[in-house]
Amino acid sequence: MSGGMGGGAEPASEFPIVLGDTTIAAGSTNTSINELTLTDLVRIQRELGSTLGTTGTIDLDFITHELQLMPAMTGAVVFTGSNYLAGATKTIRIIGGSSAYGFTFPTGWKFVNEAPTDLAIGKYAVLTLTNTTNLEGGVVAAYAVEA
Repeated sequence: MSGGMGGGAEPASEFPIVLGDTTIAAGSTNTSINELTLTDLVRIQRELGSTLGTTGTIDLDFITHELQLMPAMTGAVVFTGSNYLAGATKTIRIIGGSSAYGFTFPTGWKFVNEAPTDLAIGKYAVLTLTNTTNLEGGVVAAYAVEA
């Protein structure tokens, strides 16, 4: 695999780097795993999903985890954002809980359509965020829910 994953990724600086059963620790002389460079591996590690909370205030950090998963909601959710970074994107998979719990979003985010107010019981939804500036007002959001 040559050329990495998307060029311009930042240099590897987040250790340890883990891929499957293989780990590269800080100070290691290894420069690749299965033909992936350290830069590729850091990008993959940053993109892998993390699990969010299911109620209350949930901060979406635009520096980490491009994919995040929200298990079945257990109450109303207030989304906030931090570390706004031009070009950063996030995709959040949300599952509706046992009731139609509500959402609140930062006032500066601009939704392609209307911002959702809640998610129906047991439905799956995807919230995609793209930041065009380093400010809250630069976030363009798109939301879709299963039929």
